[in-house]
This record gives sequence, C-alpha cells and structure tokens, in this order.
Amino acid sequence: MDKKYISCLVNDKVGVCAISLVLDKRHVRNGGKYPIALRFTIDRKRLYYPLGDKYTEKEFDAICRAKNTGRRSNIKSEKETNFECKMLLEQTFKSYVDIVQDLDKTSKLSLNMIMTRLTGKNEEDSFLLVWEDIINNRSVGTADSYTTAKKSFIKYVGVISGFNVSKSTIEKWIKGMENDGFTKTTIGIYLRACRVVWNECTQRGFLSKKEYPFGKDKSLITIPVGSTRKKEYLNVEQMTELYQVFINKKYPESWRKSYIEKVHFSLGLFLVQYLCNGFNLADAARLRYNDYYYISGKQSFQFMRYKTKDRSENNSEVVIPIIEPLRIILSEIAAPEERGGLVFPSILKGETNEVQVRKLIALENSNIQDRMKKLTMALNWEIFPSSTWCRHSFATNLTHAGVPINYISDSMGHSRDENITARYIDIFPHEQQVLYNNKLLNLAYEEMTSITKILNSLTPDELKAIITVVKSKTKD
Repeated sequence: MDKKYISCLVNDKVGVCAISLVLDKRHVRNGGKYPIALRFTIDRKRLYYPLGDKYTEKEFDAICRAKNTGRRSNIKSEKETNFECKMLLEQTFKSYVDIVQDLDKTSKLSLNMIMTRLTGKNEEDSFLLVWEDIINNRSVGTADSYTTAKKSFIKYVGVISGFNVSKSTIEKWIKGMENDGFTKTTIGIYLRACRVVWNECTQRGFLSKKEYPFGKDKSLITIPVGSTRKKEYLNVEQMTELYQVFINKKYPESWRKSYIEKVHFSLGLFLVQYLCNGFNLADAARLRYNDYYYISGKQSFQFMRYKTKDRSENNSEVVIPIIEPLRIILSEIAAPEERGGLVFPSILKGETNEVQVRKLIALENSNIQDRMKKLTMALNWEIFPSSTWCRHSFATNLTHAGVPINYISDSMGHSRDENITARYIDIFPHEQQVLYNNKLLNLAYEEMTSITKILNSLTPDELKAIITVVKSKTKD
C-alpha cells in the first residue's frame, strides 16, 4: 500500500479567503519535484502563488512531520534541517496571512486584489489608472491640477505598470522636479495629488498601509509647504490711492482711450475683490443679485465660496456689506440690477460650460495682473499686485486695524467649529460689518463731504439751531 504523503503544511482563514501552504502538484516536474506555493481560495476559486522552493512529495512530507529534537549541535541531522525548514516556511506563511489581513481591513477580498498586492501587477487596474479615475471624478479646477501632477510623475518616473510604486519612486520624482527648478509650492501641490491617489489605492486594497511613504517622520516623505505670502499685500494707504485713481480716472494721458477703459474696469474689479471681503475672481464671476441682496434692502451680497462649497455644509457662506466706496465702484462697472442676474456678466460672457468658465476666469485674472502692473508702474510703485493680493490685503489690513479675528475669518468664508445653535445667530449685524469694512480705506475726507451735503440740505432755521447748540457747547 502506497504511503499517503502530506501535501499541506499549514492553513488559515481571513474573512472569506482560505489560505494554505501546499505542494503544488497540478503539473509534473522533472525529477519528481513540485513547487511549494500559497493557495488562496475564495468562493471555490483558487489562486496559486509559488514561493520558489521545490520538493518531492517525500521531502515535503518529511518537512511537514518534522519536530524539534531539542539538540544543540554544529552537525545537524536531516530531521533537524527539516524542522528548521518547516519553521521558516511557517514564518513565511504568517507574513502572507498578515498581508491578507491588512487587505481585509480596507476592502472586500478578491483573488484579483490579492494577486495585485503580491505581484504589483493587475490587468484591470494600475496606480496610474486609479490616478486617472480620480481625475475624472474631480471638479474641473482640481482635475486640471491632478492631470498636471500626473504628467509630471510620468515625465520623471515613466509609465509604471500595475502598482509597482514605492517610496523610492516618489523620491526619484521629487529629485527630478528639484533638479529642473520646481518651486516648493508646486512640488507640494503635486505631492498632495499623489498622496490622494496613494490613499485611494490603499483603500481599494492595491497598496499596503505598511508601505505608506508620506509622513512627518524623518524616514518618510514630507510634503513641502510653499513660501509665505504675508508680504504680498497692499496697505490701507496704497489701496486708498488706487481707489482715488479709480474715482478720479487719473490715468496717464499717453494711454489710448480704449486701453484706459480696460484698465479702469480691471482696477475696479481689483478693488471690488478687496472690498468684497477679499473674495476670489471665481466668486466675483458667479456673484448674483440674489434674494438675499433684495431682502437686505440692497445693502449686502451673499454667496457660497466656490472653492469650498463642496467641502462644508454651512461654513462657506459669505456676507458682504456694501459700503459706500464699493457701491460707487459697482455703479460704474457692475451690470444693472436684475433679480437672479450676474453682477459681472462680462467675465463669463454667458458661458456655462465649466471648462470654458475656468478658462475665462483665468483670462480675466491675467488681464487684471497685466493692467495692474502697467498702472502701478505709472504710479512709480515698485510692487506689482495681482488679484491674489486682495485677499491677503483684506485680512492683513483689518487685523492691523484691530478688527476681531473671528469677524475676519467669517467674512472670508473660513470654516470654524460651531454648534447647531450658533448657525442661527447673527454674530455681526450689518451695522457692525459696515463699521469694520470701512476701515479698509482711509476716506476720512469723505465723512466731511457727507456732512457738507447734510448741511447744504438744511433750512436756514435748522442751521441757526445747530450753530446755537455748537456755541453753547463751546462755552461749556
């Protein structure tokens, strides 16, 4: 009677997957030897993963039956050698079980997923395909950024197959960007995109958490932070000077009339961004004469920040008090009031396709930057502000004026933690908002002008009464 050899050394189960370390006897090998392999079984379907070593049925049986003799000798018997081999195989088996357990924590197990984790190859998915999938499911602006990041990754690393990506792959990419003079800001943006892709691959079970390359530890990849923009702002006096240029239309006489009109509009938009709580041009382009505008008695604008509207339930709402300087600018460059209509329809020109909308906003931003540079050069300034300076200027100037930081944060649409009740409380009434935003320009003379207008509207008897009161106060 033939002896029945043991063909399975050890087995375990993780979730729906049964795992065994076996002698793979599906195909006869030369010399009667067979490869040892890990066998993964899910729903009666099997996946064999060879470990490299080959044994005859008798040799593998001996390894499976081997026991520790307890002897300590430099000359080892066959039994002792078999036991050591058994221990090594069991350790190897346990390491693979750990991998499957790691996979089981992130997503539903499948043989395809296990094969991808073990080999880094997958016929249906890859690191770059997951990246592309993320691009296709992002908003237009983010998709553009992720697409550029992916192109940069391929340029310096190449088109990798499957999930053959590691910390050293990312480091190679970083080195290539640094050698070509990429700024820390750009590298940071690209790496954050890559981190999102890596996290998604981990979530889907294609990459292990143990291999995660990003973090603050010195042994990991730290995503650089861009240089500070604290100095990129105009103070109140500089903003006031620009406002005076706009009001008085004090442009170089050498400029053509058609160009002056363009500069006047761009300067107006620049000032509007500053006086509208430093909002971005993307928000200016979408600003409407909505119901809130009319409910407030045409005293305020209200909108949801485009950049954060999908990230927050309630913290991206912004209310803008329409102070007098802002109203004056609007009277010159904004569209006539129409319920639901755009305040600045000339930016988007009726376009609704999000890709084209983004291009038109970028074009307008570019126009503002170019024309502001020409204007500030004509004013003999040594700085050339762009639209991004408006937001920094709003925050910095109100901070320097002693305005509460929570008002500045709320006005800019920055999210904050709050309870449900707080959402119904108008912390800063309109009058307070106007008081704070009036600090954005130094227009003390405007107050005198307003007083003069009031005095001119009074009757002689009313003026005499005022003079009498002033005299009595003087005597006191």
